[in-house]
Amino acid sequence: MPIQLYVSNALPRLATQLASDLRQHNPGVFEQQYIVTQTEGMNNWLKIKIAEELGITANCIFKKPNDIVSQIYYWLGGYDKPVLNSDFIKWNIFHLLNDPEFIKKFPAISTYYSNHDVKRIALSTKVADLFDQYQIYRPEIIAAWKKKELQEVSDWQEYLWLRMNLKTGNAMLDKTDTMQLIIQFLKNEDKRHILKTKLPHLHFFGIAVITPFYLRLFYELSKYISISFYLLNPAPTSYWLEDKSEKEIARIIQKSRNHPLAGKYSTTGNELLNSWGNIIKDSFSLLFEDETYINNYNDELAQEPGTPNTLLQKIQHDIYFNAPAESRNKIEEEDLNDGSVTINACYTLVREVEVLYNYLVHLVDREKDKFSPRNIVVMVSNIDNYAPYISAVFDNAPYYFPYTIADECIGTGNSMFSAIEMILSLQLDSFKAEEVLELLESKYIRHRFGIENSDLIRKNIEAANIRFGQK
Repeated sequence: MPIQLYVSNALPRLATQLASDLRQHNPGVFEQQYIVTQTEGMNNWLKIKIAEELGITANCIFKKPNDIVSQIYYWLGGYDKPVLNSDFIKWNIFHLLNDPEFIKKFPAISTYYSNHDVKRIALSTKVADLFDQYQIYRPEIIAAWKKKELQEVSDWQEYLWLRMNLKTGNAMLDKTDTMQLIIQFLKNEDKRHILKTKLPHLHFFGIAVITPFYLRLFYELSKYISISFYLLNPAPTSYWLEDKSEKEIARIIQKSRNHPLAGKYSTTGNELLNSWGNIIKDSFSLLFEDETYINNYNDELAQEPGTPNTLLQKIQHDIYFNAPAESRNKIEEEDLNDGSVTINACYTLVREVEVLYNYLVHLVDREKDKFSPRNIVVMVSNIDNYAPYISAVFDNAPYYFPYTIADECIGTGNSMFSAIEMILSLQLDSFKAEEVLELLESKYIRHRFGIENSDLIRKNIEAANIRFGQK
């Protein structure tokens, strides 16, 4: 079946196309539609957009790339061995780091966490994440490790990987083996029938990072099921994938000064596009290595910008047409203060949230008919770092904004899970004031016991602390 590759610089247009495809497939009431995304925030936004187009969002199952690969493996009968996951890796590494043989063989590493379990679990978590990424982005490393014997290994990461597999008796499959098994399963007609029944259509929406690992598997799957990609490209009608930065051009010319192609790289294209679009550039470059994707490249959803009147529109216009420095729109002095682009320098995370709140109040007061909470999306680099400050500022502000926090870890924030975790971690023979106050901050605990004024309790506990002190 052909692979559909929809590309646009406007995410709403891609969402509309996705909704149209879902309608066209016309599944039964109980047939599930699988959509692969990368974040919970994208899932929530897509649900709203699909509902706007179709009237309802129902039976749409959102998966991450790793999850859909594992799901397909289990559907096709991969029950003998479960797929390796980061939690399994983390705890195995945690125990292996304390193994006397490892400590003796790699003293430079073991010294870091010696007699310090917090450092040991932090290191094992980081290494588990690296191993998970190696399987996807560097499968050749894993393949090379598998060919070696433990006694001839001198690299500590390689040693941990081999020891982990030896310890578990290869009870779990890594992602490279999983992909090979899926491809092997697809040679069986009965397995192909199962795949077509369970997954007739697969949609990839807004995926920024595409690796050779995924690409090879998706290509094999596309022989039997319909696969559609809905990808963002800030300059979908321009070929900018080979543009280089000034530093890269200088480096190439310096290394190959006498080479006949040294003068080939003379333009940089748009600097913002070239700098901020590196991940997208890598993904599309990988896609275009296969003629199948080139032939199915569809940029009809591109939204060409009109005449730019604001600073933001001028920047977007330059990016869309990949305009180099000499061809960019001229920035006037009044553009700098038109409010379309605002940069705030804040000294702490909580101050960032306070400035954001004040800015949102200003926007709504200025244009009440234009802005509502559902029209506002706030993006941050690490939501877990900001979540407590968002709750503190927005829940106690004089003007209330309804909000939700997407992508937050289940163990953070004011969730029922975190409240249960706090209760289970209490030391019954030694209550600390901080722990009791933290419990009272949970809205679930306050509601359960009818506590309406936690500030009064806080003052009483603080007074008790002052009076009796802490050990």
